[in-house]
Amino acid sequence: MVGGLGEDESGHASSLKEVGKFKGRVTIYNEQDREATETLKAAHFAEIEGALKALHLKKTGRPLALDARKLGTNEEKHQFKKALTLMGA
Repeated sequence: MVGGLGEDESGHASSLKEVGKFKGRVTIYNEQDREATETLKAAHFAEIEGALKALHLKKTGRPLALDARKLGTNEEKHQFKKALTLMGA
């Protein structure tokens, strides 16, 4: 309520009432910082993906055919987990 004890800013009784709550997410960022963070994340992911592919090739003798960035369905995620298990990762 505006103005405090049940009154609005003009001093009259307020007719405002709370009928619900709103939950939301607000993201505030600096565009350059965001771009730098995304670039750094992509570089780290590429490094991890390269290490996984090298490990898979060393352990199984064949290249890793799955692309971790395209794991959308549960079946694709299961196949990737299976490949990681076979590598001992």
